Amino acid sequence: MPSVKHVVITAAGIGSRLGMNLPKCLVPVGGKCIIDYQLALLDDIEDVRVVIGFRREQVIQHVKTLRPDAIFVCNHQYATTTTLQSLYLGVQGLKDPFLVIDGDVIPEEASFRRFLSACERNMPLTAIAPAASTDAVYAVVDAEARTVETLTRTESPWEWPGISYLPPEMIEYKKTFVYQQLEKHLPMAAFPLECWEVDTPGDLARVSQQLTHGRTAP
Repeated sequence: MPSVKHVVITAAGIGSRLGMNLPKCLVPVGGKCIIDYQLALLDDIEDVRVVIGFRREQVIQHVKTLRPDAIFVCNHQYATTTTLQSLYLGVQGLKDPFLVIDGDVIPEEASFRRFLSACERNMPLTAIAPAASTDAVYAVVDAEARTVETLTRTESPWEWPGISYLPPEMIEYKKTFVYQQLEKHLPMAAFPLECWEVDTPGDLARVSQQLTHGRTAP
């Protein structure tokens, strides 16, 4: 039985920087939607919550074909709120730590399994990845890349891919961003994770090419 019992996928936003008029979780990459890769990695987790907003019926219909027992949490104010506010809605009622995954990131399977194993320590843990995204939130880490000391928009060798294991009381309903909320609780244990984030057209082109040419995804 996995120690991670709850996961919240934040997928309410418009994805304006990608410009496809489609929730980023439904963007096709390498022949599958982004959320398809995510759900394939979460099949052992009993409580999967998807925070929806923009084109929510389309997201619901698609997710139900893959995960019929998924719980959908609607952020009706998705156009004027932040991902942190969506996440706050998604964690309501939780008492145990939860896994958060942005709806635009594809974790590599073996790396993600190791991350889940690291969550068994039941302490706050955040993923970091080698900086590659066009519009990243960067992570300043210690010399051994075991601790995140700062999250920033200033360029760094590491980025924060929007994947963390957190206690629900850490999340507040504030009109700021998730990384800004996490900054209040740093330093935090870090876990280097191989993953692909799709936030801009440049990211989509790069990730599609990598997955098409032999890079492993679930």
